[in-house]
Amino acid sequence: MRCYINKSVITCMVFFFGILSVEPQIKKESIKNNISNSTKIPVLIIDGFSNHQWDTNTKYLRKILESTGKFKVAVSTCPNQKENKSEWENWNPDFNTYPVVIQTCNNIFREDSLQWPNHVKQSFEKYVDEGGGVYIYHSAANAFKGWPAYNKMIALGWRNKDFGVAVTINDKEELEVIAKGEGENTRHGARTDA
Repeated sequence: MRCYINKSVITCMVFFFGILSVEPQIKKESIKNNISNSTKIPVLIIDGFSNHQWDTNTKYLRKILESTGKFKVAVSTCPNQKENKSEWENWNPDFNTYPVVIQTCNNIFREDSLQWPNHVKQSFEKYVDEGGGVYIYHSAANAFKGWPAYNKMIALGWRNKDFGVAVTINDKEELEVIAKGEGENTRHGARTDA
């Protein structure tokens, strides 16, 4: 699916701050035990590549979450598959330890050179299938367009008009569905300091 944003809506922040106030429903017994033995909710940030400054994003996400006193944040950085092939092949974040995973990776325009290893993709799919909580942070909605399970996880992503249907907010502030191949490619308006 595609998503257009024609209005100045800060949807990303609404969802993000939503995880600060709502404790996720947890299915996995190991995660339940982890939470009951701690006053802080474990959160895993996955980073390592993006068309934005992923290391800066991680620093601020961590600071925002930890400053609430509600979260214990860990970070797992995907090694560069071209520069550190062995580290990349052996990278294996333990999603099951966390009730929430914040996914920040974005490989838009570089699908051929920036990916997660297949075993990590399979592990992430299993985590989500079994009820693990995932927050797709900002540009991560641009990521992994060739990964069908990821497209289902995010529901709406930054994709071209030939990828699938799109959703937009029309001039009457109503939700409007646009058929595959019609309309414009995904985009957002010009940046403002409003």
